[in-house]
Amino acid sequence: MIRPAKPEDSREVSQLVAIILRDMELPLVEKLTEEQLLDVIEQAFLSEDTRFSQSYITVQEIEGRVAGIAVVYPGRDADRIDRNLSELITRIYPEERIVFEKEAEEDELYLDALCVFPEYRGQGVGTALLEATMSRSAEPGWSKLSLNVELFNQQARKLYERMGFVAEKDIRFAGHDYCHMFYKLS
Repeated sequence: MIRPAKPEDSREVSQLVAIILRDMELPLVEKLTEEQLLDVIEQAFLSEDTRFSQSYITVQEIEGRVAGIAVVYPGRDADRIDRNLSELITRIYPEERIVFEKEAEEDELYLDALCVFPEYRGQGVGTALLEATMSRSAEPGWSKLSLNVELFNQQARKLYERMGFVAEKDIRFAGHDYCHMFYKLS
């Protein structure tokens, strides 16, 4: 079942977000223990207005367990929600100053993250979450849904292309190279 995230999903959602953040090899993430990282993500999930807030997350639930997530927010909100996340991190770790780089354009609905627990991969969970995101994104007011995929991740890029996403440009942030892709909404 695909549904909006609920407060009781906080731990499993945090574990999925942690997979992504660890893969990005961010300096702060590298300093934290797994428990510290999960705590920060859970606080962001339960907060009102950060990129990992519950309101921006859709989950695929299988047999009562979160199998995967999609994190989607308006590009025009990115500065505000990233500033809020940065402030939350600084409250927890006062010595840390986090500055987020631009990942989405103002006119885009942005798919920030799509992640599936390893035991559910290859079962269509990611595709189902992507389809649900695309369907939900067709609301009035949005002309495109965008995402960034690492250049080396050809498997994911092929999925996005198969679903109708088009490569727009290559970009670099957080020390990694990405292809910015978009899906034209009606």
